[in-house]
Order: sequence, then structure tokens, then C-alpha cells
Amino acid sequence: MNQSANPAAPRLDQAPRLDQAPRLDQALWLGLARARALQPRHPVLAQLLRRTVLVLWWTATFQLHTHFRYWLRARRLRAAGLPPAPPTLVPQVDPATLSLPASEAPLVTLLIPTYGQVPLTLGCLAAIQRHAPAAPIEVIVTDDAWPGGDAADLAKVRGIRLIRNATNQGYLRSVNQAAGQAKGDYLFLLNNDTQVQENWLAPMLDLARSRPDTGAVGAKLLYPDGRLQEAGGIVWRDGSAWNFGRNDDPAKPAYDYVREVDYCSAAALLIARATFLRLGGFDERYAPAYYEDTDLCMRLRETGLKTFYQPAARVVHFEGASHGQDTAIGLKSHQVVNRHRFVERWSATLQATHYPPGETVFRARERAMGRKIVLVADHYVPTPDRDGGSRAIMAVIDILLRAGAIVKFWPHNQAHSPGYTEALQSMGVETFHGLETFEAWARHNGPHLDLALISRPEVAEDLLPPLRRHSKARIAYYGHDLHFRRLASQADLTRDPRLHAAAEAMQQREQDIWQQADLSLYLSEEETTIASTLQPGARIAAVPPLCF
Repeated sequence: MNQSANPAAPRLDQAPRLDQAPRLDQALWLGLARARALQPRHPVLAQLLRRTVLVLWWTATFQLHTHFRYWLRARRLRAAGLPPAPPTLVPQVDPATLSLPASEAPLVTLLIPTYGQVPLTLGCLAAIQRHAPAAPIEVIVTDDAWPGGDAADLAKVRGIRLIRNATNQGYLRSVNQAAGQAKGDYLFLLNNDTQVQENWLAPMLDLARSRPDTGAVGAKLLYPDGRLQEAGGIVWRDGSAWNFGRNDDPAKPAYDYVREVDYCSAAALLIARATFLRLGGFDERYAPAYYEDTDLCMRLRETGLKTFYQPAARVVHFEGASHGQDTAIGLKSHQVVNRHRFVERWSATLQATHYPPGETVFRARERAMGRKIVLVADHYVPTPDRDGGSRAIMAVIDILLRAGAIVKFWPHNQAHSPGYTEALQSMGVETFHGLETFEAWARHNGPHLDLALISRPEVAEDLLPPLRRHSKARIAYYGHDLHFRRLASQADLTRDPRLHAAAEAMQQREQDIWQQADLSLYLSEEETTIASTLQPGARIAAVPPLCF
């Protein structure tokens, strides 16, 4: 149980092919460069030019509708705080119209415990029917001895397995009991006051099956009005818990990438049935409810398994609809009592591996204590099926992830690249887009960086100064090739004096970067030798990306 519209990611091979991309990139860079040049003397005009260029870019690359949606959300969120939509807004569902998928050999068993609130439960079941997954499922609904006559409506729903408790067991024991009767390889714990959205199960299953260290996978929880309710949870050193991102815009980059978290709410949580049963299910010390899901994720981590947040799985949660939000009365009062039990059980772990309340959220949100945080920057999001430079950057990112680092990616053009941005996010890389300036980002987050790897001269020239001002991170420059040498060869071939001048200017620019960076990397020993000869005091090394 909880403590406290973003389309599914397209496949990489379905990303739009823009034959005119190089020309568009050139126009974008020229426009943004002119905006930067205007900034010191004419800030208003520079801002207008920048926004005009971005709107044209988004239009040409079919992103305008996406950014318009972001703008509408931001406008709504700037208004006075709106409360979550009340449960009365749940449409009435005729149980006779419901027929849910029911496999004899399910991959996933959905466990939905209920106590009253039959209209909410029917709405939950209707959403599952409306967004039926491709994977074979079964649905177990547990009626926890609700005395009301409307409980009979649940028996009219076709396709579910209905368990009726003789006496009230409470949420925790109802889940444990139903788990023992499940047939699926995986359990999907789902509150009855939720409604799954399109493509809700496949991303969670893909993540659970692709990573052997997965213990549980949680969904992105949304309020009915579209605000974010939870993008994974943070557990602080004193045992208190945060729903990360609560009431914010769910489309922000911080909430849109896979990451390890302290816990995810069991309002929508996937876990292997064998793992859940091996742990003995929810710990009954937390009966009837609250903190049992947080404790479960702690016990998973104790056995070497992790809890991951999967933003591509979206579930609307009518928080408080079942048991209210007042922690002084009713079932909700157990939240306060069980926090003390939780702290007593996990005191040593909390002191050793969790941050003090509200501190270092940047690291706490993805369990970064003791891990390196690396910023990788390039001119745009890598497109590895289109160019060799992107393949090299993707290899660098993959190596950093394998080494246990937390990787952030900054595309210099600040554009969302359909398909490619989602590919990075699914790898666990926070990928920025639509932010105002790197200076502002570095001012707030630079102190947390351990390393920055910056690709290409124009990107390094913009990002190096803010990083030096706001960060103590070591900075590596990834040159790809000697740009001045390539320009000089082109000038010799074309006998163009303007290219000769550009090559001389580029050489000076690259030498300045070698001097500022802590380390510069090239793809061959030949280029490394040339660069080292030109700048004897700089540290320059070769990292060949390909071997034959």
C-alpha cells in the first residue's frame, strides 16, 4: 500500500527516418548559436529567437504536439494546486459487461484485494479489460468479507477468480492468501482504486525478464487529473518515505527513465511469484496494512535483488479512495504505528545506506550512495543506426553503466528524439530535453557529478565553463577525431582559402579544450600523438572503439 499522459516508448527500429536531418541540424545550430551571441546585449530578442528556432525544429521533426502538451501541463500546474479528482468521478460500470482475460496457464496473476468500494473495483476491472495485455493473465479478486449487498456485483464479472473471505483479514493477509492460490510466474499487486493505462504490463515484464537482479518493478502512478503521484519512492534515514515527484508534471525527464529505487508502492507492483513466496509474502508484523511494501523492497535488497521504477507503465491511482488520507483514524492510522515497527526492524540499514530526511534528493531518488554519477554530453541524442559517432557514444554509455555508474545524458540541442530518447531512458539514463540552460542545471546539480564526458568542440566550449564554475567533477573531452585536421584535408582538396582559415581557427579551439579538460580522448594512437605534440602539457589518450 502507498505510504504517503505519456505515450509508451516506441521501438528504436520504428523511429522516424528524416533524410533531411543534417540540414535541419545545421539550421538549428545556426539559429541557437545566433541566439547565444545575442544574449549578452539583447536578452529578450535572444529568448524570442531561441523559442522561434525550437518551435520550427519541433514542427519539422513532428514534436510540436508533444511540447504543446508539456506547455498545457505546465500552465495547469502553475495554477493554484488542484486536489486529486474525487472517487465519485469514477464512471459507473455494469458488471455484466465485464469479461476479463483468463488463461489456464497465466504468465502473470493480478491480485486485487477489496473491502467495499465496489464501483472502484469495477472501474479497475474495466480498465484491465480495456487495456488487456498480450501476455496471458489471470485476475484474482479477494472480497475481504464486505457485508454490503453490492459485493454480489463482483460475482457477475466474467473471467475473474473471486475469493470471499469468511472473516475480515485486512489488506496484507488478503494479498498473502491470494498469492498462495496464484498460478502465474509473476504476481502483479494492484489496488482496487486504480486504473491501468495502455501498454501497462509489457514494459514491466520486459524489465523484470531482462535483468536477473530484478526483485520488483513498480509503475508510474498518476492522479486522475494527470498530475504525478509517484515516480518511485525514497526511504529516509528516519524511516519516513517520499513519493518522489508528487504533484509534479509526469513528463519531466527526471520521472521518465528506468532507475533503481528504495521502494515502489504496491498499488501497482510486479514481483516473481517464487520470490514473493520464498520471502514469506508480506511481513505480518505490518498487518493489517501500511509499510508492508516498503519492507518487502528492503527484504528483496537484503537478498541481492533490486526494485526498479518503470515509467513506461502508467497507472492512475485514486489515492485515499479506499481508506481515506487521515492518519489519525481508521486503517490509515496504521501508517504511523507501522513506521515505528519498520524503523525498529531496519534501523542499522537505514543509518548505513540512506540519507537524512530531505537531503541529497538528486542521489537519494536512485540509490546513488557510494556510486559515481557521470554526465555524458553530445550534440544530440545518439542515433546508432545512422552514424559511427553515435555508436561510439552508445558504447561509452554502456561501459559506464556496466561499471555501476549512474549516467545522465545532455543533448546540446535539447531536443527529444522519438525512439532514440526512449532507448536511453529504458537503459536507465536520465535524458534531458526542453530545459532552459545548462548553466541553470549545473548550478543545481553540478556538485553531485563525479565525472563529465563531453563530446565535440562546440559542445565542450559551451559546457566546460559552467562545469568548472559549479562542479568539482573531472572532465574528459571526447574528440571523435581531430576536427582541424579533417578541415585542413578538405581545404587542400578543394583549395578553398576559407576552409584553410576555418582549420586554423579550429586547431586553436581544440588546443584550448585540451588545456581545459582533465583528459582528452581520441580514437587512434596517431591522433593522440599529433594532439600531444601540439599541446605537450595536456593529458591525451587513445581509446580505440573497434577491433579487427
